[in-house]
Amino acid sequence: MKFNHNRKGQSAIEYLMTYGWMLLVVAIVGGAIFMTVNQNTGECSSEVPMDLQVAEENDFGVAENGYAVSDGNVQVRLANAYSTDVTVNNVTFGDTELTAGSNTLSQNEEVVFSSGSFTASDSCNDFTLEIDYTRNGLNDTRSGTLQGEVE
Repeated sequence: MKFNHNRKGQSAIEYLMTYGWMLLVVAIVGGAIFMTVNQNTGECSSEVPMDLQVAEENDFGVAENGYAVSDGNVQVRLANAYSTDVTVNNVTFGDTELTAGSNTLSQNEEVVFSSGSFTASDSCNDFTLEIDYTRNGLNDTRSGTLQGEVE
């Protein structure tokens, strides 16, 4: 009786390949679960969401690095990149209306809206920012969610 040793080697390789693919799939799924669970680490993101940013030349919204929450005070810096004036009618951060000295922004002008009515918290908070403004006689609204830890 003659044994074919090549069959044993092929069987071992098939065994390793089967379990190798299984381990690869388990690693990918495990990594995806880990990233999803680990996303909320308690750290606040200071990035302004794209739907609120001044992302292009003819735009209006929150300036780059345009908001801060500290000492119970919130500040939101708005920028006008339109070629026409923009009148800010109302800025609401969470449940609080923010105020500024001037509400009309010319082209490439910025203004800071602020309020000091926030109480300290040790955790990251999500705040809805809503900006109601008028440009060329037409009302428009931009809104999105910002994160902040009130210190």
